[in-house]
Amino acid sequence: LYNISCYDKKTNKLKTLFIGTSNNTATFVLTNAAGCDSLVTLDLTINVSPTAVATDNGDATITASTGTTYEWIDCGTGLAIAGATSQTYTVTANGSYSVVVSNGTCTDTSDCVVIDYMNVSEMSLDVISLYPNPTRDNVTVTMSSASASIEIIDAQGKLLRATQVVNGDKIDLSTYETGMYIFRVKTENGTSIFRVSKN
Repeated sequence: LYNISCYDKKTNKLKTLFIGTSNNTATFVLTNAAGCDSLVTLDLTINVSPTAVATDNGDATITASTGTTYEWIDCGTGLAIAGATSQTYTVTANGSYSVVVSNGTCTDTSDCVVIDYMNVSEMSLDVISLYPNPTRDNVTVTMSSASASIEIIDAQGKLLRATQVVNGDKIDLSTYETGMYIFRVKTENGTSIFRVSKN
């Protein structure tokens, strides 16, 4: 229930103009001194602001709370990250990141999340190597495990490829654009994350 009131100077009292029970409309009939009346309708919309939260998934990705649009920010520079407009952002370098979440009408910015584990193995007991790095075409995968699954992710966080490999396999990057790519290597012993530069 809500009401809208005004101060009436003639009576020195607060006068309630509108009473409503929803956030849509309320009406009130006003009568002037000559007895003529006017119908006044208030259209009221209350927009709820989203609550932005950025969660480190522990695998070089950060996920934003639900919204309709997203813009990831590098907290170190305060600038938007070009092309980073998905709900999940794949980090390409250690740093501090936040997200602006919009629900179409209102926006909110999350607290900064610190990522400081890039190019390190996460709970992996495997010895894994990707070379050459940088590369022009192929990357060779050597590892102590028998096999692994590899996800290749671009700088905007888009998953480009998921594949299974065995020790010594080559991954062809010749058709990929020049830039930095994240390789998420998963074995039975854990996950390792690597940055690979394509020239």
